[in-house]
Amino acid sequence: MNVVSKIIAAIAIAAIMGSAATATTVSANCIENSAMMIMALEQKKDPVQWRMPNNFRQSSLRYPIIIGFDREKVASGIVHYEFTLKIGAGEYDKIALHRVVKTKRNGVPVRAKVSSFWIAGRSMDFRGNFLAVVPDSDYTAPAILMAKKGIDVWGMSPRHSFVPESEENLAFMKGWSEDIYLEDENFLFAVVRYYNEIAAFKRGEDNPIPLILGGYSQGTRRAALNATQHQMDGLILIDMPGPLDPERDADIIAVANTAFNTVEEERKSGIYHDADMVGFKKMARLAIAYPEGISPVILGLTNKQAFLYALIHTKELGKFAYHQGFCAGDMEQGLYFAKMSTLFVIAEMANPYQ
Repeated sequence: MNVVSKIIAAIAIAAIMGSAATATTVSANCIENSAMMIMALEQKKDPVQWRMPNNFRQSSLRYPIIIGFDREKVASGIVHYEFTLKIGAGEYDKIALHRVVKTKRNGVPVRAKVSSFWIAGRSMDFRGNFLAVVPDSDYTAPAILMAKKGIDVWGMSPRHSFVPESEENLAFMKGWSEDIYLEDENFLFAVVRYYNEIAAFKRGEDNPIPLILGGYSQGTRRAALNATQHQMDGLILIDMPGPLDPERDADIIAVANTAFNTVEEERKSGIYHDADMVGFKKMARLAIAYPEGISPVILGLTNKQAFLYALIHTKELGKFAYHQGFCAGDMEQGLYFAKMSTLFVIAEMANPYQ
């Protein structure tokens, strides 16, 4: 382990020792220490990647604790920082905090006009929803677009984003309730808010830059719930499912009720995860490799047609979703707003389980 790694590891351990924190409930002291640790890592040119050595990851350490850091250039003058945090004793009890921001020539983040924190949609994480890179395309990820406009973009990757498609025993997800997810989001949002307060103090400013909370699709509901627990300067909800009219949207409501009842029955039988995205990812892979081949999933359609159908007809497939947003389209014209090449990349980046 080199000297820099030893110093960073020492800072991390010093930051969390003595913090009264559990897997989901953290103290103000732990929030402050996490923000300070993030700021310390960002100021270093080297290393661009760091992992806490295994011999430092002792069970006696209290959570959350930063165990990994990555920095990558994603566009001219734009850098993506990723901080991985261990938040419990389980193998997949991890979350990640992301930041996409303009930087100075020395790599240090510049002062942004406004700060934002984003919660991704169903079976997605920050990278998939906000930082997808589509080769040979004019598509630019939302996080990069915002950063170019002078916005400090933060977001998170939830626990399920660390579970690989190859994992067969998913019983550990039993305790991953929506309350747990909300607490994870609350913690990271509080870290970002405190980070902004520290940055303002160092610049000699009386107030931190404005902080806005945003969500996409399923993430809009959790963003709205988080908004009831934090002081913020704005709330942005993109492709929010609803509001629904009891008469006009009776069929969608019926599908939603059926889906909810199915989930409840699965929980009672010991199934604590949603694996729909595994099948969706396979459909995308077939559409890429054999676009004109006959779909084994939806009879009578080609693989490419089946993938398109799955994108725009989730209701007909018995899954609660609306199709008026990013994936809106029809079988004749295709997608209205997005490109299939973009959706192929995002589908591959989707998390298999939730």
